[in-house]
Amino acid sequence: MVKTEMYPIEKKMSVDELNKRIKSLEKNVKVMKRALITGITGFVGSHLAEYLLSNEVEVYGTVRWRSRTENIQGIKNKLHLIEANIKDAHSMQTVIDKTQPDYIFHLAAQSLFQQVGMPLLKH
Repeated sequence: MVKTEMYPIEKKMSVDELNKRIKSLEKNVKVMKRALITGITGFVGSHLAEYLLSNEVEVYGTVRWRSRTENIQGIKNKLHLIEANIKDAHSMQTVIDKTQPDYIFHLAAQSLFQQVGMPLLKH
């Protein structure tokens, strides 16, 4: 049998008294913040994820089907990874609606390399 404790609430309680009671209860409840990181598998994104996790932030990250995950191998089990296409507004809105983040860090980028005197090549 589960033992529960009841906290009496007076029938006639002012709004101020109710707010004080709520604040005192909130001190005992830890609310974890949520962060969404696009580009979480990259160098900066993976280090930001480590930092946020160490500060007790729940971390969500967007990945592509072909994302390399070497940078997050040590923390992958602590992350919530969601496959999404940042070029698709509907895809990103779905991610935001699903995760309800307090913070969004947009770190995703396409790497382009160019040699001096050579035309820009996209891969």
